[in-house]
Amino acid sequence: MGKLIDKLQQVRQSSSSGIGFFGRSQSAASKPRPAAIVVSVGAKDTAAAQSAVKAGADALLFTGWTPKSDLSAFVAATNAGTTLLGIGLAEGESGGYGTLKQLRDAGAGFAVVGAGASAHMLFEDLDHFDRVVTFDTPRDDMALLLLRVQNLAPAQAALLRVGLSASAIAKMSVADYTRLKFAVESLRFPVLATLDGVPEAHSVPILARLGFAGLVLSGAGVGPDALGTQVTTLREELERTPISNDESGSTLLGGLVGLQGSGLSPQREPQREPERDPDHE
Repeated sequence: MGKLIDKLQQVRQSSSSGIGFFGRSQSAASKPRPAAIVVSVGAKDTAAAQSAVKAGADALLFTGWTPKSDLSAFVAATNAGTTLLGIGLAEGESGGYGTLKQLRDAGAGFAVVGAGASAHMLFEDLDHFDRVVTFDTPRDDMALLLLRVQNLAPAQAALLRVGLSASAIAKMSVADYTRLKFAVESLRFPVLATLDGVPEAHSVPILARLGFAGLVLSGAGVGPDALGTQVTTLREELERTPISNDESGSTLLGGLVGLQGSGLSPQREPQREPERDPDHE
């Protein structure tokens, strides 16, 4: 199991926060949440990254990586506690075999692999390191069906580029909800979803019931204080959102629904042995 998958499991359980002197007290109990909080940052967002970690972000996602990127400030920020560091390649940077090892050695616990990245990045055998493949939101029924093909990718998690804003969630129709829910349930991976700002408090349960294992806030261009407030607000709302018993341990962390006993094919009853007739013995 890689570090990201382990983190997604941990946030759904009550435990010590372990953030230390850099943020909350290590003795403070962390309430279970239906989804982890990931903050995406760029090379110029070091102060924002530090603020996000201090506010309790579960992971940072450094976007725009190139072989010349300086990750020292982000590694230092995440090394202060239990916040993970993930890395996504810059637009046009394809990487290749050996790139994931380079990212892991630099301090990353997971990498985001886009459609344009080298296929070799899917097959590096690294212990305790997760690959996250990216998907765009399906816009029609055919795209939903084709999404199932993406399950062939040898990855451990998925990043769904939804870009949900507070207003979009507030205006979400039943059809919008079911289409997005179907997309999440169609993937065998735990799904991270991108947000465009913090949703309203009454909208957070919708995100939880959609089945997102992680919510990605953008920290690019956001002031450190504002970002810290966003992370704190979202974390508190998630802590107040109950984890549904019927979804705990379902597709979020175990693959398709069918793998948990409620799949698409009917379950067969166990065959009984015929009773013996004592008159014939």
